[in-house]
Amino acid sequence: MVSSPAVSPLNLSNQLISANETPTQSQSQKPNAIKKEKTSFPVTRVIDGDTIVVNMNGEQVHVRLIGINSPEPNDKRAQVACFAKKAKDEPEKLLDGKNVYLEKDSTQGDYDKYGRLLAYTFTENGIFFNKLMIEEGYAYEYTYRLPYKYQAEFKAAQQEARDNKEGLWGNNVCEW
Repeated sequence: MVSSPAVSPLNLSNQLISANETPTQSQSQKPNAIKKEKTSFPVTRVIDGDTIVVNMNGEQVHVRLIGINSPEPNDKRAQVACFAKKAKDEPEKLLDGKNVYLEKDSTQGDYDKYGRLLAYTFTENGIFFNKLMIEEGYAYEYTYRLPYKYQAEFKAAQQEARDNKEGLWGNNVCEW
């Protein structure tokens, strides 16, 4: 496992999401997630390698991890579906039932077209989870329309994962 450099949520921008602001998907009530306090949220479910569900004040909120994409579990291609399971297993192992910090990125908006909150995810011990998924080859760098805050870091992490044949960049990832 390649370790991601620890990033303290205290050193992040003032874009951390706090507990007193449960996001809604209503256009008129977007959360103002610019708070200086840090709040962690329990991960209640892992959807796949790039989407988790957290509990925010009793509400189950789907969170799409900014800057990464992982194979979809419902893909009809056997090799892709196999790796999608591996890409889901990693966040389940590291995040399910644990608390995470979420950081928004003003360049990306609050929600994607499916109504998922867009955020970077950090574990309580400071691991930058989005980047870790790329470093270990469970996800690849993904730019949706506009450049984002950690884009250069993520692209560099992807190149290193490719060079080292980590995860989806490796040979014989899913054995038959």
